[in-house]
Amino acid sequence: MGTAFAERLCESPTVDLSVMTLTIKHATGHGRWHHVAPSIAELAKECDNSDFIVGTNEEMLEAAIGSEGALSTARPGTVFLLHSSTHPDTTRR
Repeated sequence: MGTAFAERLCESPTVDLSVMTLTIKHATGHGRWHHVAPSIAELAKECDNSDFIVGTNEEMLEAAIGSEGALSTARPGTVFLLHSSTHPDTTRR
């Protein structure tokens, strides 16, 4: 799901897309990505918006509030968008 979402964004001339994937095979070999970040924390430092496309509650927590999660380096005012079916309690954390 995340790859299709990112591919669609890359079609826009106004989007500067950076990606980070836990499944690196989805990121490698795709010359269309503008930038592949080495970690979620590194990616969050440079983003105005962060889209989370995850499969489980645990992945969401790790991506957002884990030791190398987005919130560890995100700038004030960053917008976080969750594209997942995680439990509402997970989202509130």
